[in-house]
Amino acid sequence: MSFQALSRALLVPSFILIMTAIYWASIQDAPRGAQRVPNVVMLFILTTASVVVVRDVALLFSTGGRQRSESFREQLSSWFSDNRQRCLFVVICLAYFPIFVSLGFNIANLIFLCLALPLAGLGRGRPLVARIGLIVSVAALCSMIFHLLASIMDFNVPAPLGI
Repeated sequence: MSFQALSRALLVPSFILIMTAIYWASIQDAPRGAQRVPNVVMLFILTTASVVVVRDVALLFSTGGRQRSESFREQLSSWFSDNRQRCLFVVICLAYFPIFVSLGFNIANLIFLCLALPLAGLGRGRPLVARIGLIVSVAALCSMIFHLLASIMDFNVPAPLGI
């Protein structure tokens, strides 16, 4: 199994694991009642990430992990071209945190979804204007739902712009 194949299988799940651990550590001072929902969500995230890792590694072992005889630079370039979408998603996730702190929960969710939904393939095959309209409307609807859920659960989320 090559480094490229293994890193492709573990890139996003390892990022999810690290960010979940950081979030878990950050809420340890919160009251027990405020930890209930995040703990269940984190458990779900870790379970689904583990299933993805096991599935991807099993798939790698079944295919033999195709070895190539290329230089390191060619392998790195090939890895980035093969994983461009995953790398962009990691960059979007990393950018979410400063946006969340500076612009607030609602705007950060809207921006994140507007960037992540096209990566997930929403609206693929539609004309550009229809695709943009679909992505923005789905992102706005999801952001409103997240805002409503945060309000119902009385989460204290940052809203520097009052939105």
